[in-house]
Amino acid sequence: MIPSSPFVGPPPSSRGFADLVQRYVDGFASESEVEHLTDHQDALIRVLLRLLDDADEALESVRSRVSGSERAVVLSDFEDEHQRIDDLLTSLIGPPEDTTPDRSRVSSEPVLIEEPETPGTTQLQLSWIPGRILAWSGGDRAPSGDADDIRTRLESAGIA
Repeated sequence: MIPSSPFVGPPPSSRGFADLVQRYVDGFASESEVEHLTDHQDALIRVLLRLLDDADEALESVRSRVSGSERAVVLSDFEDEHQRIDDLLTSLIGPPEDTTPDRSRVSSEPVLIEEPETPGTTQLQLSWIPGRILAWSGGDRAPSGDADDIRTRLESAGIA
């Protein structure tokens, strides 16, 4: 019998390493892949921090842009992803430091946040929950579609 060769994972600076970290977050990494990641813990933490930032942005976008009956399912998907990343980071580096601002130094002047001038593109979106696929349409800085828009997009995709 020929002994199996040890797992040689992608180098920490590669896209393959980031893909492997995502597999780890999703719970699909093998034991040897997890061992490879933990052998490169600094790079693992850097990628997880970047993924957490991306998840924060995506979650805020969903909170502000998605409405209707699909909102709860879509939010749940994004919140679950965020929580998995946060849990992994906490297990590696501990809980985040308290970053509560000192309210005595915070200005009471309102801050005007300007909306981008260019609207985003509304696209067909699909979310999966066990036993069901939920279709909705929307996008970053784009309006959500109504039921007729979603049907049209599903037909154009050859799904309906």
